[in-house]
Amino acid sequence: MKPAEVLAPALPPAPMAPPLPFKLLGRYVDEGQPLAVFLQFNDQNLVVREGDTIAEHYKVEGLDDKTLTLLHLPTQQRQTINIGTAP
Repeated sequence: MKPAEVLAPALPPAPMAPPLPFKLLGRYVDEGQPLAVFLQFNDQNLVVREGDTIAEHYKVEGLDDKTLTLLHLPTQQRQTINIGTAP
């Protein structure tokens, strides 16, 4: 008779960040560097800069000429928005 195998319980999957709730409206660029991004969230227009916390659950972690990087605070997952390239 074989001894019964003991299996560890499966860990639940890590929580996933929801799809980003923002729509890109535009960006403000000075001397080739993006300084702010204009986003729409529900019925609000937002001006966001690096370091801002927006919509209570997102922190703006980075802004470069192509990408806005957001941290979803509840899950600690990074998400990006393509903002195009500098003119």
